[in-house]
Amino acid sequence: MLQGVLMLWSIYVSRKEPLVIDCIGLLIILII
Repeated sequence: MLQGVLMLWSIYVSRKEPLVIDCIGLLIILII
């Protein structure tokens, strides 16, 4: 689970899309 999230997060960070990163951040908070 965590490895998959980190991989997806790193991919979105490489794309440098703030909106997408915020969405992922919210999802991570909900999961945790």
